[in-house]
Order: sequence, then C-alpha cells, then structure tokens
Amino acid sequence: MRFLVMMCLLVMTATGVAAGGLGPGPAPEVAALPLEAAPVLPDRFVKRLAKARARFIEEAAAIILGYGSAQGVDAAGIETFIASTRAGIRARAMARLLAGDLDNDGAISGVELAALVGNAAASQRGQLQVAHGTADSDLSGMVSAAELRDWGQAKALDQMDEDEAQDWRQFMLFDLDHNGRVMLNEVMMIADGVRQGG
Repeated sequence: MRFLVMMCLLVMTATGVAAGGLGPGPAPEVAALPLEAAPVLPDRFVKRLAKARARFIEEAAAIILGYGSAQGVDAAGIETFIASTRAGIRARAMARLLAGDLDNDGAISGVELAALVGNAAASQRGQLQVAHGTADSDLSGMVSAAELRDWGQAKALDQMDEDEAQDWRQFMLFDLDHNGRVMLNEVMMIADGVRQGG
C-alpha cells in the first residue's frame, strides 16, 4: 500500500497535480498563501507531522485519492473514510469468530468455539476465548448473529472512537483556499509550515 501511495505521489508531482493542477502549468493561487495563514490544527495532527511528516503525507494522500479525487477530498469523503475504517475494523473482528461458524447460521456456539480454538495457533487461543466471552452479552454460551454485530461495532467504535473521528473531520482545516476540498499540495504546505515552525 505504501508503495502504491508513493507511486501516486510521484505521478501527481510529475503531472503537476501535487502542485495543485491537473496537468503541467502554474499552481493555483493557494500555493501563494503565506504560512502564517495556516489554520490551528488539532494536537494529534501537529504531533504526527512533527514526528513522522512523510508518513502523515502518505496517509493524507491515501485519504485524498481513496475517498476524493485529483481535485481533493471533501467533508463527505472524510465521513466515508471514517465509516470505511470502522467497517474494516468491524469486519475483521467479526471474521475471527465467524471462522468458527461451522453450520453457517451466523451464530457461534460453545462447541463451534471449541473447534475454532482447537485449530487456532497457540497465541490466538486465549484471544478467541476472550472475544467469544465478551461478545456473548447474555451469557448464554452462544454468540448470536445480533450479538456478533454489536460486538463488532463496539470494537470498531473502540479503535476509531468519536474523538479520533472528530480529529479526522478536522482534516478539512487543511483546505487553505476554502473551496470545500483538501488537496495534497495544501497538506504539504501546512506540513512544511509545521516543520519550519517546529
């Protein structure tokens, strides 16, 4: 994934997209904005930029290109990124237990759990037991399909909680020209400002 993002960055730079355009030519007016006009960013962004600027820019490029377009990402795209991240966490969590759903009824019984644990690597057995016990909210010994969904959602909201989601919504602060879309060159300008200011 990192290789793909870096290749996209190289292509964008070569064609002028990273400079703000869709091809060769002058950069748009946003490139001339003074660094002091940069917004006040959440501490999370400032710390990540100061610690690992290149990695943050890679992540920003992945969000912009994955949930937006060459013209940038808008607030709706950020919401899709948040929902997609949570969906991925939820799906991975649920899949761990669903691998034991031998009769394909959407539920995992104690017998099915025993088979799943018995075939799991030693390092995963305890995790599977804890996951099943936590998901079994009514302590019936059976994780129903509804309990599995609720548990998966709880895992998603734990790993991408509302505070982190709110931070990502503030990614729109990188929209220096206030056109409703964040472009990679805007992220890079602010990143350079954080580096110079730090």
